[in-house]
Amino acid sequence: MKINLPKLKPILPSLGKFKKILLKIGERKLLLVLVAIIVTATILLVLRFPQQIISPDQAFIPQTEKGFNKLKVPEFAPPFFELKATTKSKYGILPQETFILTSREPIKADFIKQYLETKTPLSVKQDSPNQLTLTPTRPLGQETLFKIRLKTNQAVFATHTFDRDYGWAFQTQGDFRIVSHIPGNEKNDVPINTGLEFVFSQNDYEDPQSLISISPKISYRTEKHDETYVIVPLEPLTPKTIYTVTLKKGLSPELRADPIEQDLQFSFQTEDDPSLKKRPHLWVDNDFVQTKTDEPATLGVHGYQWDNNQVVKAKIYRFASGQAFYQARTNLSQKIGYWYNYFAEDEPVTTNDLALVGEADLTTQTQSRGYFDFTYLQLPQPLETG
Repeated sequence: MKINLPKLKPILPSLGKFKKILLKIGERKLLLVLVAIIVTATILLVLRFPQQIISPDQAFIPQTEKGFNKLKVPEFAPPFFELKATTKSKYGILPQETFILTSREPIKADFIKQYLETKTPLSVKQDSPNQLTLTPTRPLGQETLFKIRLKTNQAVFATHTFDRDYGWAFQTQGDFRIVSHIPGNEKNDVPINTGLEFVFSQNDYEDPQSLISISPKISYRTEKHDETYVIVPLEPLTPKTIYTVTLKKGLSPELRADPIEQDLQFSFQTEDDPSLKKRPHLWVDNDFVQTKTDEPATLGVHGYQWDNNQVVKAKIYRFASGQAFYQARTNLSQKIGYWYNYFAEDEPVTTNDLALVGEADLTTQTQSRGYFDFTYLQLPQPLETG
């Protein structure tokens, strides 16, 4: 017998729909895993740290109502002793210093001596029931750390039991010295309106004016700004001049005998007159040029705001001998080889012993040499050997 069954729809969806279903199931599983992790962590925190989980309505309940025991840190009593140096200075205490020890309650010098510890012996003097003077029996030295200690922990004086040791440290002052000065030594092109400065290691120094000399002499006033002592000229300095400043030895701080043991001397040269710097001028590049006898001598030059049409009046001299030329070159080399600037216009060459061989009116010429222009003066004709 034949049975006709109804046509059934496919139970499984198509492959495309199946992929979408798997993706949705995967997202749900991931979300469930994250929720499970958070719940597990919360339970572990509650079990491990139950006292840290506080509900909002309990957030402002005092800890004493939640079974807590407050941690009480024992407090130290206010300091019983206070030690200060008699010298108040940001540079440290004096090498020969005294100290004042004060106490909240009356104390005895013998008690202090019993518990006093220091590498430098101290004398202890009772000034009042609550104050003593401690004085080192020898100088503490310079730039040293001085320590004082009272080992009074659990010591008893009268009705007071000490709850700690006490200790203090003090830095002694260093050598009094000159730290720097302005202008620096052998500086040139110093502005003519400059001031002079000495910077010392401390500000409590004596007035050094009587120890200062300046050559050539100038009129000035002085100012003191902490460690800096300033000399203010009353008028501009002379241009193109070498000044020498000397601070003689012997300057000392006011509170201790620590004089500077050596003279300080420095020199500087002022600039050219600023009012003349902007004037047109011309200068020769090299002060020694060798040339052939069959071609005119050429001198490289540079100018500032120089008009190339302006005439340069030149005079040509000849030395009497090679020895005379050598001596003149030696003298010039000594002048231009030092730290200061050589201003040729202020020291013209003496021509009394030289023979005049020619005169010429010259103008500057320019020749292009690739990346730059070469400006020069050229004599009208060659020179003879010499």
